[in-house]
Amino acid sequence: MDPQIFNLGLSDDALSLYMILDHLHAFDMKATPEQFDDRWHKSKDEFDTATAELVMQRVVENDGHHLHLLPSSDWLAVKPD
Repeated sequence: MDPQIFNLGLSDDALSLYMILDHLHAFDMKATPEQFDDRWHKSKDEFDTATAELVMQRVVENDGHHLHLLPSSDWLAVKPD
């Protein structure tokens, strides 16, 4: 997990979703909707809002089937040192 994620001012839901995605990525699991069934305990609307927030900040890319984590150098609010 890249600690710079906490510098973006994301909502709690977006941070939670990032942590789930980071966990899936660490185990080379694809972030498909089925992967979130047992991991996301809020509504579909809250999931969609968190996803949109992460996409807007360029933390993730949504290809319509999977969510892909992007490197922190791509994130909008984080500037390289």
